[in-house]
Amino acid sequence: MCRKQSIALMVFCLIQAGCYRQAVYTVQTDGSQTPPPSSNQMRLAVWGTTPSVVGAATTWLQKRGASVIERTRLNQILIEQKVRLTATPDRESDLLAIGKLAGASVLVLADGRAIPGNASVSVRAVDVESAVVLWSGSAQYTGQLVYVDYALAGLTCEALATAWGFRQPGQHRVKESEHCQTPRR
Repeated sequence: MCRKQSIALMVFCLIQAGCYRQAVYTVQTDGSQTPPPSSNQMRLAVWGTTPSVVGAATTWLQKRGASVIERTRLNQILIEQKVRLTATPDRESDLLAIGKLAGASVLVLADGRAIPGNASVSVRAVDVESAVVLWSGSAQYTGQLVYVDYALAGLTCEALATAWGFRQPGQHRVKESEHCQTPRR
C-alpha cells in the first residue's frame, strides 16, 4: 500500500508541476519617460508611508547605481529637527529640507495604496534645492490581490521603469517574476 501511495503522490506532483503557470498580471503604467542622470550624480533619499514600496524603490534605485541614504538617518533628522509630518501642504517642503540636511540631492517620494481588487503606486523625484520634479511614474493593477506587499513592490518597479524610460506608458502584461527586471543603464 505504501508503494502505491508513493507512486500516486509522485504522479500528482509531476502533474502539478507540469500544469503550473506563472501568474501574468496586466499593469497600467504612466510616467515621464525621463532618462536618469548619471549614477555618480545621484544621492537620493527615498520617503513614503508604505514599507514594501519604499523598500522596493530603494533596492531598484541601488541596482541602477544610485546612492541611497538610509531611512533611519532621515528618521534621526526628523527627530532632531522635531518635525512632525502630517497631511498638510508643508509636508513636502519639510521632507525636502530633511533630505537636504541628510545630504541628498534628490528626494524620491514613493507611495502605494491597496484596497480589495486594486493596487496602485506612484513615485516621483524632486530636486531638494529647486523643488523641481525630475521624473515621475505610476502603476496600477486591478484584480485579485493575494499578496498585497508583493503586488505593491512589483508595481513600484513598474512605476520606476516607466519613469526612467525602460517601459513605455500604457498597459503591459508582466509575469510575476519579471516585475523588477529591467536592463542596467
